[in-house]
Amino acid sequence: VYSQTHFLQIGARYEAAANAELEVANCTLQQGGSGIHLLVGGTTPPTTAATAPTLRVVENGIVKCDTLRIGNKGHSNDGRLPVFPTLAVTNGTVEASFSVKVGDTGDSLVQPHVYLGANAQLVAKGTSASAGIEMGNNSYLEVADGGLLKGNGVSTRGLYLTYKTCGEAHVLRGGRIAVPYISSDPNYADTSKQFNFFFNGGELEFTADNGCSIVSLPLNRVLTLEEDGLAMIVDAGKRHTFTLPVRGTGAFAKRGAGECVFVPGREYRGNVTNELGFVTAGWSGLSTVEEGALTLVAGAATNTLAVKVLDGAVLQIDGAQTIGAVSGGGTVRGAGTTPVALGCQVS
Repeated sequence: VYSQTHFLQIGARYEAAANAELEVANCTLQQGGSGIHLLVGGTTPPTTAATAPTLRVVENGIVKCDTLRIGNKGHSNDGRLPVFPTLAVTNGTVEASFSVKVGDTGDSLVQPHVYLGANAQLVAKGTSASAGIEMGNNSYLEVADGGLLKGNGVSTRGLYLTYKTCGEAHVLRGGRIAVPYISSDPNYADTSKQFNFFFNGGELEFTADNGCSIVSLPLNRVLTLEEDGLAMIVDAGKRHTFTLPVRGTGAFAKRGAGECVFVPGREYRGNVTNELGFVTAGWSGLSTVEEGALTLVAGAATNTLAVKVLDGAVLQIDGAQTIGAVSGGGTVRGAGTTPVALGCQVS
């Protein structure tokens, strides 16, 4: 165990240490205390060569800190070059007692990357209003092969997309994101910023009861389901409301004994709210309710949505709804005046 009680910054001076790297393997790095940060990347991009300061955690390595920052604010003037602050974890654990921040609201030259591979965990344990996992400007996240990105189940931010958030998150081959919900501040919306989640055999677990995933500019924060799609997990006794647009042709599976509710999306621009409708517009993959319940609030689905309801699972259709084929041996419950003519049990 290596204990370090002050700020630790990897690649603080870009010109002096172009590709500074710290590797933690077969040991524990216990860094800092309350309010003491572990930073990957400096404050000013270089002028002579692009750099990639890196924290690498492998071979049962463990890093514990208060706040982990991957990428710091930079300045895009004076002919400076890009910097790629990187966290790469395989067979290791990084645990922040307060928060994890990937990127910032700074310029386009700071482009942070986070890779979580096999048996990797990146955990933010904080519970206060400013804790959780925050994605910022030009951030790239990849969670694959059983890797896990986890936010505390009672955090008021969950996975927080700042108003400057742009970039991509790829969740692949059994990788999982487990957070209370996905959120952002509706009062600070930058219409030029696009952030896309891509799921291809990945999982998204919502851990808070009565949580609601709702973001500013939902058309700029989109879930795209690729070939092997997404498994959305809500555990027993919990209910999660989901408003982000879903796109692509990949499959969707609702897992866990809890309830997931799709409601029409809303677009926030400052204090103005516009109803967008159709969480599932542009998504043509098969939706399977494997466990628990999937509820479609009026206007959430389109006729491109095909649903298979497995034995013991429930599809709840509330209000006027237009959906495609429904099959399986589960239960379909219809509310409102619209008939539900389906090939499985109706109650």
